[in-house]
Amino acid sequence: MSDRLESVVVLGAGVMGQQIAGHCLIHGKDTRVYDVKPPERLHPQTIDHLVMSCSDPVEQQRRQGLLNTMLMTSDAEMAARNVDLLIECVPEDIALKCQVLFQFSKLCPERTIFTTNTSAYLPSQMLRAVPNSKLFAAMHFFPGCTLGELMGHEGTEPSVLNRLERFLAEIGHESVVCRQESQGAIFNAMLLPYLGAALSVAAKGLASPEDIDEVWKTVTGSKEGPFQLMDIIGLDSALRISAHVQATMGVESPELTMRTDLLQRYVDQGLLGVKNGRGFYSYDDNPSPTITGTNSASWPVLSDVRQTSAECYEVDATLSGSDDAYLIDHVFKGVPLLPGAGVIELFSQP
Repeated sequence: MSDRLESVVVLGAGVMGQQIAGHCLIHGKDTRVYDVKPPERLHPQTIDHLVMSCSDPVEQQRRQGLLNTMLMTSDAEMAARNVDLLIECVPEDIALKCQVLFQFSKLCPERTIFTTNTSAYLPSQMLRAVPNSKLFAAMHFFPGCTLGELMGHEGTEPSVLNRLERFLAEIGHESVVCRQESQGAIFNAMLLPYLGAALSVAAKGLASPEDIDEVWKTVTGSKEGPFQLMDIIGLDSALRISAHVQATMGVESPELTMRTDLLQRYVDQGLLGVKNGRGFYSYDDNPSPTITGTNSASWPVLSDVRQTSAECYEVDATLSGSDDAYLIDHVFKGVPLLPGAGVIELFSQP
């Protein structure tokens, strides 16, 4: 039996799930997408992104035709039939993730490798939902980016990570492996403190989200600031992650409470970000929401965000020496939403 992973089911037809499935399909994988309420076809923007990422007109035409045939189904048994690889990509809610993983553990063949696209949770936190845990790992994708992070748990077979690395290469992705199970793996271990620091600055009334974003973009050369990035991620997802971080602290943290409360106010108003047209910014004709009691003091904002983030990066980058520092920069530069320089490079500048 071949070790190649040829048939794939993606659980969740959101933006990320559609992007992952699209990459699988255009690279020759037998791909289907499962959702309780699936759309009839891939979103036009997903198709456009995957088509226009290639400059060859003939290949563009092939991709266009292929992507319009993506199998989207609410039939779990059909979705699970004879699959080699399952990629869970439902919202960042651990109860929901465990529910769908357990559901499909009863339907998929025993040989199926199970993966989760989680941003914040550990594979070991979901083992109760995956009976064949030695075939389970995290495989995290990024929006608009051909990079995948792999992270197993103590019981993951090494061959599983090897097969997943080959799979990522076959669908046109680079891959990096987190050497041990750790919250947020590589990229999100850096991203979450960065976003959290920005939330603290706004929650304290030091500056508006717009001013914070402008300072960050001007100094670092980023395309998006932290609040624009949270709008892309989705404020509901950011809220769930913030609440999870707060819950795992074990002690009450006024700083984390301020961050979570700020996100909660936006979510309670139905302001979820790009996905529904309004978040910290407006993506339709309505005015964007503002936070009262802020000013435009730039340097306190920059100091708070960069100092807090730098402390996190310094800890992570020194875990195993210079090779890990290179790896961290490689991941950071691979995600197009952030600075062109790696974070180790950024904080090494005079």
